[in-house]
Amino acid sequence: ITEKLQESDAVVIPLIGKPEMQTAIPSKLFEAMATGRPVVLAARGDAANLLREADAGWVVEPDNPKELAEAIQTVRKKPEVAWEKGENGKEFVRQNCLRTVLTEKLESMLREIVERKRKSG
Repeated sequence: ITEKLQESDAVVIPLIGKPEMQTAIPSKLFEAMATGRPVVLAARGDAANLLREADAGWVVEPDNPKELAEAIQTVRKKPEVAWEKGENGKEFVRQNCLRTVLTEKLESMLREIVERKRKSG
């Protein structure tokens, strides 16, 4: 899958617009960002917020084919912007989502909790 993603100009991830999908973050979003490809994401909620935070692509309303098509055209019309967004995604994953990074964050949090417990009693 990663090889196919790396051959693409962008990765399109369409989620349906149901309310229960607002908390969904598809794993393919992280895979796409890690390859350095910009993402065109049709979603609301957590996935959309994550992509915006990473500045790694374009978020469009779910179930809106016209908006989706316009975002895909933007990728083709502005390759330098698309490349920058792809790089942003790759860096975001590197800094926030790798297992080693997550393990270090978890270890740090657990050490802080243990230390607070020691101090309080």
